[in-house]
Amino acid sequence: MTYAELAADYCFIEREPVDAKSRLFNSKFVQLRHGMRTSTVFANGNGNTGKRGAGVTFQWYSDRPCKLTGEAECFHLEARIQGSRACKRHGITASTIASFDLAAWWDRQWAENKIGLYQIDAERFGRGSITAANANGVGIRSLSAASITRMRGAGPWQKEF
Repeated sequence: MTYAELAADYCFIEREPVDAKSRLFNSKFVQLRHGMRTSTVFANGNGNTGKRGAGVTFQWYSDRPCKLTGEAECFHLEARIQGSRACKRHGITASTIASFDLAAWWDRQWAENKIGLYQIDAERFGRGSITAANANGVGIRSLSAASITRMRGAGPWQKEF
């Protein structure tokens, strides 16, 4: 295995909670230890934690229906794992793919603080907080561990719902 996309869809009956979760995610989501990759939040509210490349990146969107059920009000989060070493590190191999526990994998990402919801300390954020801006003025941000603190009670993101 050299590539895997692991997705989680959160579907709602109304649009308002989808938009609220999207705003929360855009302002608080951090992937720690992601090297020089910069997180991007696009003008339409979608975002990612870097361009595709070896390792793990995350992408999210709330402007499309659920790929599995077709429900219109959906927040989609996916992890893109690229490279044979990264796949093996996450337990994804040709022999384990049929029995892979997707829910347990997502739980581990939150529990081991590989991803999370964080408050950004603007003073410690410092230089490089906005490394670029797209045509719509939406900033591309790069975070260091020193400039963030885990949100109190933010635990696994699923608990935010």
